Amino acid sequence: MNPIFRDQLHCEKVSLIREGTSALNQFHIYRTDRGEFFVKLSKPSGLQMLQGEALGLELMEKTDTVRVPTPFLSGVAGDHAYLILEHLTMVSHSNHSQERLGRELAEMHLCKGPSQFGLEVDNTIGLTPQINTWNDSWIEFFRLHRLGYQLRQIEKKYQDSELVRMSETLMDRLSRFFVGIEVTPSLLHGDLWGGNTAALKDGTPVVYDPACYYGHHEADLSMTNMFGGFSSYFYGAYHELIPKADGFEERNHLYQLYHYLNHYLLFGSSYRSSCVTLLQGLS
Repeated sequence: MNPIFRDQLHCEKVSLIREGTSALNQFHIYRTDRGEFFVKLSKPSGLQMLQGEALGLELMEKTDTVRVPTPFLSGVAGDHAYLILEHLTMVSHSNHSQERLGRELAEMHLCKGPSQFGLEVDNTIGLTPQINTWNDSWIEFFRLHRLGYQLRQIEKKYQDSELVRMSETLMDRLSRFFVGIEVTPSLLHGDLWGGNTAALKDGTPVVYDPACYYGHHEADLSMTNMFGGFSSYFYGAYHELIPKADGFEERNHLYQLYHYLNHYLLFGSSYRSSCVTLLQGLS
């Protein structure tokens, strides 16, 4: 462990027990006399990404709802930006932990947040910048900083002006998806797919690797049914506390479009057809 970690976390005994590489970062797991720590390592330019993650974890932890790994320290040391987190030993979900996760996520979404949509800092979703400039209007926030930003980056990277043209009708008519409902800002995990949640051995559900901001609570559910990993126990418990509003299914596809656009941007044209299909169904 780099001395800065040892000194600032006041550790005496430190040993490396595992290291590896995730999709985005390197990681080290250390055992110390103060417990085990999970250390994410990135290039120095990745500091903002790691600090955004730390802020999201802090905000979720403060709601006292769903369990997250506690963030301790972030910064730059030598050739790496780092984020030090509590290390949790996790296992696959059971029906009980899925049910509890659904309930606790709903409880987090019901916590009173700020009056605007966004976050005090920009962060990332995967490696894509996520712009969180505060906005009084959810529709405008989603148009400008979610769909609009992704489409601009896709056009810049792939010169796909056809997809941008296809989106024009949808972008002009976003308000029709929200007729008769009131959207209030909820703290969102922001990147809630099956790979970003598990359970402790005692059945406590855990979420991690967030891309937090304050937005419409339904947006957090959209990614849960894109790639699997969430059961009827999860959805049943969630909707006991927050029932589906009129138009939920169509908005679910709208919010999925953001994630499919991001996958197209990050991973290439294999995701373009999913974007086109969603755009055609929504426009």
